[in-house]
Amino acid sequence: AIARISSDTTLSPCSAIAVQTNFSSLSLDAFSGVFDSQTSTTPRGGYRRASNYGIVIDDSSSSNQAIKVFINVLNPLQKPGVNYEFTWSCYTWTKDLYAYWQLSSFFSLPREVVDICSCTADRCFKTWSDMQTLDLPASNITVLSKNLNGMWNITIGLQISIRELYNGNVVRTATTAVRFTVYPRSARDYKSGMLDPINNLVPSIDPSVVPGFNVSEHPVNFLYQNFIPNVLLLIRGQIVGTQYTCAGNIPNFANDINNFCWYFWEEMNNANLNDPQISRYNPYQAYSSVAFFGLNPIATNANSNFFVRLSLVKGKESLVLEQYTVAWTEVQVTVNTLPRNGYIDVSPSCGVALVTPFTLIAVSWNDDPDNLPLSYAFAYQRPGCDSSSTLFTDYTFSTVAEVKLPYCETGTNCTAAPADPLCSLVQVELRVRNVYDATQYQTDSVDVWKTMYAGVPNQKTSAEFDQCNAFPLPLLSTFQSELFGSIKVTGFVSRSSQGAVAQMRLYASLVNSADLPIADRMKIAQLLDDMVTSKLISYTAEALESLSAVYYETFATVQGISSLCESTSTDVVAILNTLQSIMSNAKNSKLQLSDAVLSNYILASSAALASLSNPSCLPNRLRRSARTLQALTTFESNILAASNFAASTLDSFCGLKLQGLNGDEKEVVIESATITYVFRRASEQTTSNFGMTAPAYLDPTKATPLCGDTTVTVLNGLGQQKVDVCVAVFRYNPVDYTSAKTGTGDTDGQSQRDYNVDWPISPNVCPVKVLVRYADTGISLNTDFRIDFDLSFAPTVLRNWFPPTKSSFPATYNMLAYHDIFFAGICEQWAQGQTQTSGSWVQSDLANHTLIFDNSGIP
Repeated sequence: AIARISSDTTLSPCSAIAVQTNFSSLSLDAFSGVFDSQTSTTPRGGYRRASNYGIVIDDSSSSNQAIKVFINVLNPLQKPGVNYEFTWSCYTWTKDLYAYWQLSSFFSLPREVVDICSCTADRCFKTWSDMQTLDLPASNITVLSKNLNGMWNITIGLQISIRELYNGNVVRTATTAVRFTVYPRSARDYKSGMLDPINNLVPSIDPSVVPGFNVSEHPVNFLYQNFIPNVLLLIRGQIVGTQYTCAGNIPNFANDINNFCWYFWEEMNNANLNDPQISRYNPYQAYSSVAFFGLNPIATNANSNFFVRLSLVKGKESLVLEQYTVAWTEVQVTVNTLPRNGYIDVSPSCGVALVTPFTLIAVSWNDDPDNLPLSYAFAYQRPGCDSSSTLFTDYTFSTVAEVKLPYCETGTNCTAAPADPLCSLVQVELRVRNVYDATQYQTDSVDVWKTMYAGVPNQKTSAEFDQCNAFPLPLLSTFQSELFGSIKVTGFVSRSSQGAVAQMRLYASLVNSADLPIADRMKIAQLLDDMVTSKLISYTAEALESLSAVYYETFATVQGISSLCESTSTDVVAILNTLQSIMSNAKNSKLQLSDAVLSNYILASSAALASLSNPSCLPNRLRRSARTLQALTTFESNILAASNFAASTLDSFCGLKLQGLNGDEKEVVIESATITYVFRRASEQTTSNFGMTAPAYLDPTKATPLCGDTTVTVLNGLGQQKVDVCVAVFRYNPVDYTSAKTGTGDTDGQSQRDYNVDWPISPNVCPVKVLVRYADTGISLNTDFRIDFDLSFAPTVLRNWFPPTKSSFPATYNMLAYHDIFFAGICEQWAQGQTQTSGSWVQSDLANHTLIFDNSGIP
């Protein structure tokens, strides 16, 4: 660090500076293993990382077996003069001699029954010195099994304290522990396979369940400190190395229910794992390649502590209800505290949209010393307009932010003037986060009045408005120009992505509230494209949360949807391309985005897709007036562009959502009028069918949904694989059928009516395109799918018209042919058959009966 202090005394009568350098905390990896001899280099069953585990050893006096315990510093200070001081503290506890096959742990034991390891006249297994000072950042000790002779069912706990020294001065310290329980092979109740070291049962936390989880910061599997409060705790347990073979692992209820193996989960703090509100999985699970433990967010409260034990149990092969433990292990999870004792201060309490600067201050927040420093971010939400709050700042160490807020036409009435529709409530949110990403939220509310502009005739302001407004009424054109210019300066000159995005959201709300022309809305689309091209988009979860609000405000509101409908297909496709690029980069950055953030992007893309597939929108009106083949080609190309976008962005949306599925196997549905996404996390050993359902979308203007549910079923599961699956259902039926017809002329649909076929397509048919993706499998799959969908309320028709290029047919048929080439492509999603002559068709009715008709209508 370089600090410069000015020598110019006119700047300040005196100057002082303090520079403090903090190193990251010591990261430790503690592990152990059972070796066939003291000189062996490979442990039986591999290395073990567990808070406590049980093993059987050969404790005879002639045994050569050894238990070795290792401790490594993963982030040592790379400087000359650095060494490490390791202090090994040893504790033991021995259970009742006649209960020596019971599981043993230090958990909740009275301190007086735990002894310090020491040598007696009879035996001594402690052969190492308590303190070791080494130049290398690693240490280990060895316990010889023959020295444990006669010490049955003994739990040994080793606490290792490390001090990092630089030229004799302490730089960093850390402490961890390893425990294991040793059982003698010579015991009379020993059974083959019982706690054999080769059966290495390893529990590990699923990093995908924790926002911001950094595996490098949590290298030790058995002790997870600073777990984020109120998120799903998901632990996976599995045998590593050689898989245990359990004869009769499928229960035979007719003969002997004990003659199989199962996993058994326990939480030693007495969490009720049989309560589905608390536990995600059953505590008893049939033996397979993996077992799952899950505590729902309601249980993972701040500052709580969990000791989770996993046992692999084998039923004794007799009709007697007996069993023995193949392997058992424990993992400990401590949940972090949350920032506390603070509040948010907002001033003033009311103001005018886009004009009044509100000052937000985070006051008096603190946390445990190890969790500091705290960082702060600010967000807002307009109830009635926004589905959730979205950030307008990044997380920074600053406790102060200044913001101008937008008005909501359909929002919640404000506090000071609840009867005045020109005043709406805005909720301001503070997010306070510690260094381990534990985040506390606090909100406050302010009254925001709709912006009034100078020079508007017959415009009157109320007394309440005047009390909240401290500025002259702005001129709309000047105000708009200044705000747009500020976006360009902030984004492209100052290169502040977050600042530019926050102002773009305000500009979009200005376009909506002032009902500005479409060209002003398209300026935002161009700015977004320029920012992507200039690499000014910051691909962080916070930045993309802010950007999602811009996309929603610009394109997914009622005004935005209407504007897209009146935009050219070139503009719409450009919007989709920019959005596709942002989503692709976000996925490649392995970000985790919330459902609300993804929903904003999906709703914006849905609005753009709808404008391409709606015959009444500007991109497709040409086909009703030009009466040319090119006009029809434009409509088809628009549909294909929309379909291609749905397919290409599916990978991005799937990847982003599945990265943040929180280990949940349940479906997550994000739906819109044009496209609906369904995400599902599947687990190993899913050998039965499982399905994902995209529900029917109900248009607010319709009494009943046009399209029924669409369900994709994975047949026979996914075998031994863990595969995340998502489905997109893209609906692209025209929404305004009457306006799609022309008056008279070559394309009035008369020939279709001659064959009793609706033109351009039956309003009762629901064309869909179903897309399925796997996320991050790393494997090759051959999976059978079944797609179930509602054929809706009329027979589905697939018609074979005349080829459009044959000049021997009248122009009318040429035009009709081009229509139905496209619509045949729609219908073939569910009607299947082969027609032999021109004018013949295939019909599939509601009972799924398929008939082929000739050109005379005879089946």
